[in-house]
Amino acid sequence: MRILLIAVCLTGFVGPLYAAQSTELTRLIGQLSVGSSQKRVEAIKRLRDFGPRAKAAVPALIKTLKARGSTIKKEAALALAAIGPAALPALLEAVKQRYPMSGLRTAFAAMGKAGLPGLLAMIHGPYAGDRYVLQAIGELGDEAKEAIPELLSAYRQNEWTYDLDYARALGGIGLVALPELLPLLQGTDGYLRELAFRSIALMGPKAEGAVPALIEYLEAHGRRLDAKDCCRALGKIGAGKEAVPALARALKRDTTYADEALKAVGEPAIGALLQAIGSPDILVRKKAAAVLTGFRDG
Repeated sequence: MRILLIAVCLTGFVGPLYAAQSTELTRLIGQLSVGSSQKRVEAIKRLRDFGPRAKAAVPALIKTLKARGSTIKKEAALALAAIGPAALPALLEAVKQRYPMSGLRTAFAAMGKAGLPGLLAMIHGPYAGDRYVLQAIGELGDEAKEAIPELLSAYRQNEWTYDLDYARALGGIGLVALPELLPLLQGTDGYLRELAFRSIALMGPKAEGAVPALIEYLEAHGRRLDAKDCCRALGKIGAGKEAVPALARALKRDTTYADEALKAVGEPAIGALLQAIGSPDILVRKKAAAVLTGFRDG
């Protein structure tokens, strides 16, 4: 009997509260299409506070993504993100209809992992290559693992135009991308190799598992133009003494970044650097001397 009375009391309390919230939602949705920009922004912020309960506001918020003014579009995007997965179908449809880019990418990025389908939808077509979309994908880290094939596909379509932004996205995703990046080193597409080298370099020391493949590439293709990208990746990772022979040969050929990579190796590279001091190439001698001086002064 006591439990029944409590349930009745709660029903009597929750019912009016729900009705009040529903009325407030209706009022706020109505304000999105009338009044000053400031009033509309205030209404959007209140809708954002409702979170998923503001699902009914999705159509009106989507329309607001076309409004004039960056502030109102940003706030509408954040409100849609706060609503969450319930807003995703409408946002994806807005991508198809080519809504303004800034609001869409803000919404998808603010949704975190739930917004990944939207970000992936934006890396093709008219939005392709947008650095902020690619940055948002990279910031998801290994949660964006499923994006790797899509990123490579989009990069192939856009060739090398936005290579650094794609590399940052793949580098941000991290080690889970290595199984798809390392085979590119043995491929015939130079642009994809460069993308792989740059992506691996951006992973830094955590990509130490890529060192054997990088050394193998440098040994086999040290005279290619992209050997410099291979050296840079080895340097950024901080390869150990196993990389010294290949890097020493690269330095003798005056391959860019070979000296920096040997510097990153540290003490085990001193012997190779001393040998490079005797090179007939003055540039090689200068680079080797600079690295050795850095060891001394450091």
